[in-house]
Amino acid sequence: MGRALRLARPCLAAGFAKGSTLKSVIRAGVAGATVFAALTASSAARAQGNYQSTPIGGRSALMGNTGVALGRDGAAPFLNPATVVRINDNKIAFSVNFYSIGTTSLKGWHQPGPVDTATFGNLQLSDSALSSTSFNSLPSTLCIFLTLFRNDEGDTGVNSDSKDDTRNAERRAGRQKLAVCLATVERTEFGYTADVFRGTSPGIVTSQNQSLNRTWNRFIIGPTYSFDVNDRFSLGATAGVFVTQYRNIWSTNSLTYDSTNKAVSSVFDKSARGLSFDAGLIVGAGYRMGRNSFGAAIHSPTIHVLGTASSFYQSQYSGVTDVTDRAAATGSFSAPSPPRVSLGWGREESWGSFEANVSYSFPMDGGIKSHLVGSKANVTEGVASESIADLDFRERSLGVVNAAVGAEYFMKPSFSALAGLSTDVSAVPDLAATNAGTSLATFTQSKNTRVALSLGLGTYAPSGDLLIGTELSYGIGQTYAVNPYQLPPNFAVADQRSMSALFVIAGSTSLRTIKKAVDNVVENVGDIVAPNANKK
Repeated sequence: MGRALRLARPCLAAGFAKGSTLKSVIRAGVAGATVFAALTASSAARAQGNYQSTPIGGRSALMGNTGVALGRDGAAPFLNPATVVRINDNKIAFSVNFYSIGTTSLKGWHQPGPVDTATFGNLQLSDSALSSTSFNSLPSTLCIFLTLFRNDEGDTGVNSDSKDDTRNAERRAGRQKLAVCLATVERTEFGYTADVFRGTSPGIVTSQNQSLNRTWNRFIIGPTYSFDVNDRFSLGATAGVFVTQYRNIWSTNSLTYDSTNKAVSSVFDKSARGLSFDAGLIVGAGYRMGRNSFGAAIHSPTIHVLGTASSFYQSQYSGVTDVTDRAAATGSFSAPSPPRVSLGWGREESWGSFEANVSYSFPMDGGIKSHLVGSKANVTEGVASESIADLDFRERSLGVVNAAVGAEYFMKPSFSALAGLSTDVSAVPDLAATNAGTSLATFTQSKNTRVALSLGLGTYAPSGDLLIGTELSYGIGQTYAVNPYQLPPNFAVADQRSMSALFVIAGSTSLRTIKKAVDNVVENVGDIVAPNANKK
């Protein structure tokens, strides 16, 4: 019998942000989209419970996902809202993660646990690992920044390419900024279609076929308000709606037979989905002292608004006896974002800037919660029985510490190199073997802890900024795999290793530049459609 589940998670992160002209931004976006469209995408292996799983912003991502002290791109409202006042003029900032490449290796995937020797004999598979390389599309960040008030008509705030902002300090008191942003802050995805495996052991032949698709997404949308209390101290807050989505589809089957053609077969299918809406607040403060900047941000506990979930599974096996188990249920789903405290220190010099951040995400008793009600049925040798399914799932999340460091070095006043190093520790507790029959209400399937190195280049011009770069990451962890060599099938734990590279483009441009570009397009289209309209 058999089936196996597979899920792992490479990692990703990277960013490119800032650039030259609007034309450059558009050209880069079109070129990147063309490259991405040319790829045949399959999902990347990842795991839940990773709060740094998706880069936001561009400059912040390329500096190791820092920004608590010196943020000034699309990551600012989510890392430390107080830093939004650093962003000059009225701007649109974006980051587009075009594609990632990831490789994941799962040890013991096809034989993840002990064998029921009474049924399957002395089965020993010599090659039971699974390795997958994938291309994956990723989410984006989009922010619109507006200046509400500045205390001096000449005040333009801190220029994005300024390497010594102390010269503008006395002109910033009273400055107020508003931002409206949307960002994907967590994303894990893994998929493998038509995994065909055949193995042999003395006197035994076994085969497995599997398909799996799992995604976990969390994005935040909401307004940010930030202002300078005085020429050194700033405050800010983001009121966000947190939307979390979970999707999972498994389809696995196996067949095992010996030299006498005695066979055992099994099929296991499961589908599950969850959607949670929560509301939360991110408040931040910033303090500048000479060339040094200090930042602190607090993510409040989120308030659950509503959530729904549904789940279905069916398990069948035959050979020793014919048994079918089936269950389906619907109910509630809650996936709150954890309370978090972040601290940052940054220093700006004539050559560029350096920043170091540390954050602590608090543990939660219910990192994921679900209550499902439905029905379950069992058919054994043609005799059916049915009962009520009333299941509670509660997965605690661990407290985790993450750190990040990053630097930007200006080779020219308008051209820089960026680099960073960051950690992404999983908040999922260690996995333990469990009965696959309880999978109806199981929403956590893997864990992965990774370290990431980011590298990039940035260009700066009055009309806009553009950055391009990559993040290389390596992760280790665990994943559940279905052990088809036990009756009934059980979940066993397989080790996973992952490597990934993420490619991103990001930048910003002013609303004034966009307006000029739109006016230019309208004028040229008008000339083409009615070339003599303006001629007398």
